[in-house]
Parts: sequence; C-alpha cells; structure tokens
Amino acid sequence: MVLEVWVQLGKPFGLFKTFQHNYLSQLAEYATKAYKGKGEAGLVAFMTQMVFAAGVFGVIGYQTAETILEKMSPTIQKITGKPLPSLTELILTSDIPNVVKYGIPSATLDVDLTATLAAPGVSVQDLVSVPALDFLGLNPIRPFEVGKGRGLIPSSLNYLVKLFASDDPYEKREAYVQFLQSGVPTSMQGAVEAYYMGIPNPTSYWKFWSLENESEDIFKYPNYGPQRDPFKRGRGEVIRTFGDWRARTLSAYSLDEKEALKLVYVTTRLKSNLRDDISSYLVAGAHHLMKDGFVPLYLVDKLMKFGLTYEQIFERIINRSQLMNTTILQRLQKSTRSLTANERIQRLRNETLSHGWGN
Repeated sequence: MVLEVWVQLGKPFGLFKTFQHNYLSQLAEYATKAYKGKGEAGLVAFMTQMVFAAGVFGVIGYQTAETILEKMSPTIQKITGKPLPSLTELILTSDIPNVVKYGIPSATLDVDLTATLAAPGVSVQDLVSVPALDFLGLNPIRPFEVGKGRGLIPSSLNYLVKLFASDDPYEKREAYVQFLQSGVPTSMQGAVEAYYMGIPNPTSYWKFWSLENESEDIFKYPNYGPQRDPFKRGRGEVIRTFGDWRARTLSAYSLDEKEALKLVYVTTRLKSNLRDDISSYLVAGAHHLMKDGFVPLYLVDKLMKFGLTYEQIFERIINRSQLMNTTILQRLQKSTRSLTANERIQRLRNETLSHGWGN
C-alpha cells in the first residue's frame, strides 16, 4: 500500500524527465568507466558533443558553476580587492565565436537552439521539480507564478476578473495574452507575441509565412517598436527584425536577441551588486559624518572608483544621514504628500498624525 502511494506521488516528478534521466545516467556510466580505467574515450566524446551541440552555454553544470561563482565573489573581493566576474560575463565580453558559445546547429541557423540541445541542469531545482504543477501554477515552492508555459490557473482567473471587472480594452487584451502565453505550447508562443504586437492574428499569420515563401510585409504592423513583455506591464525589450521573428516562429530566439537578453541580465546583476557595495560605503560615510563631522578620504576614493563625482558622494552621504535620523513614518508622510487627493491615503495620513507618529 505504501509502495503504491510512493509510485503515484513519483509520477508527476518523473513527467517529462525521461531525457534528463537518460542523459545523466549515461554521463555517470561514462564517468565511472573512466574512473575505473576502462577507457576515457566515451567520457571525452560525451563532453565534446555538449559543446558541439549547444556550445559552452549548454555544458552540463554551467548554471550551477555560475551560482557558485556568484556566491564566492564577495569573499574573493574582500581578499583580492576585485570581484569575480561571472562565467556568462566572461564569455559575452570575449571574442569567442557563436559556434563555440551556442554550438554548431545554432550558429548555422542563426537561431538559439540551446534550450533544446543543451545538457539538462543538475541543480536541486532541476532534479526535483514537477512540470505539471509549474504549468498549472500550483507549485508550492513558487505558488501562482505566471509566465510563458506556466501558471495556467492563476492567469485564467486573472483574465476572467479583468474580462468582467475592467473597462479598459488594453488591460483585457494584456490579461488575455498572459492567459494564452501561460497555456499554449512553445510552438505557438511566437504567434501569440505577434498578436500582442498587432501583427495579423495567429490564424491569418500562417497564410503569409512559410519556409518556402517569406513575406516581410506581415511585419509592417502599425505598433512598430520594441517587443513588449505582457508579464512585466508591457515593458519594451528588443526591436525585432524579420530574422528575429522568423526565429520565434521556429519556437526559439535569434542569436542576436538571445545575446541582448543575456547582456541585460548580466548587467542588471552587476548593477545590483555595485549598488550594494556603494550602499555599504555610503553608510560608513554617514556614520563618520554624524560622529566625527567629516568623511574619511579613503571612503571618498572608494566611491569615486564607482564613477561618482565629489558632489554626488556628499549629496548621497547627507541623504543617508537624514534617513538614519528620521523614522519610517516621517518618511511615509513626506512620500505621500503629493497623493493626498486619494481618500484612502488621506485617511492613513490622518491616522499617523493623530498618534503623533509623523513628528
């Protein structure tokens, strides 16, 4: 009885995992043979085909190594004075050709196929996951997460609410697109994105495009501009060319678009880390300013190396000192001063003032 229960519970965990299980077991078999001295040729060939098929971005354990380096970077920086750049940053800023970055198939077609050809991940999240729950949006670790190919139930509920409660056609359309992107297969994602951007609807779209006859006229749509992300309030991402759209119809992204998205991701992470470093120096400077009446020159020098000017440094340090000497309620009163026309904001402000918390 207990065994039957475990078998039933194991089914959703094993769903869509056949490739991953076979791949990792084969790798383990080759590694074991090499370790026992029964021949390294199989392991070498297996590792080499990873690079040929999906480039260095598709090598097994890549994301895990990236995460480890990211965690080690602050410690290394304290010892050497320089942070560790991520693997992705090193590769993107190098002169490595696309055939090495993304593999031979991707470089030949100018389409990123690493999502299909890359080695499966080996992180805990990759090994222990339930794709069926992710698709429905019922994963207890990431409850009600919505995105492409995941979160069907929450996106459906959101669309129904907007459909009956909203008067804005654009809001309804965005909720509808979120619902479509969370539920349609990967092969239809490009058609949904085209619909969201004003290109002829998915049914008419296929009449204008085929592998034999490509018509660029279908991409002369009125809302020309950056491709927008419906899951991020319509924020623009990239301006797609005909080649970029062709890649989307193949359920992939062009190498140019993929490279752009990777650069944005790496730069955003780096900016976040730099902000943390700058913030720690500003706090130290604020403490010195309040206690000693001056800011040590070594802190000024550190901050100037981040690109801040002398005036910006002291403006930020003074602002940080003010934040240290005011309460969160005082800052709340200041930040909501321009929103007093809203009745709910006004009532909350009055409640704060009635207790004397805003003083």
